[in-house]
Amino acid sequence: MIARETTPEEDAAYEEWLEDGGRLSVIFLAYKSISRRPKALFAMSRRDAIALCMDKGSAGQGWMVCHTRLENWEINGKVPTRSRMKDTGKLDPIIEELGLTKIPL
Repeated sequence: MIARETTPEEDAAYEEWLEDGGRLSVIFLAYKSISRRPKALFAMSRRDAIALCMDKGSAGQGWMVCHTRLENWEINGKVPTRSRMKDTGKLDPIIEELGLTKIPL
């Protein structure tokens, strides 16, 4: 595995993660339909996840953004591909406005 360069924002999010006891949250979309399974988008610190989920813009007519501990989604140390969805950037304006940092899965 080749390590990639991290951004200052990702480094700061990692430091916050360490201060928060090493807990990382996965952000996922939950649908208001029983037939659609929730899909993981990205990870962020627990504090950032709470702030994002409390924002009124993080829910739509048929969906809402939720968070849980990353460990709840991982199998053998990573989130399975079938449980993820492509991040389209729809939440980026809210994330930028609140000064949050998302971490790719």
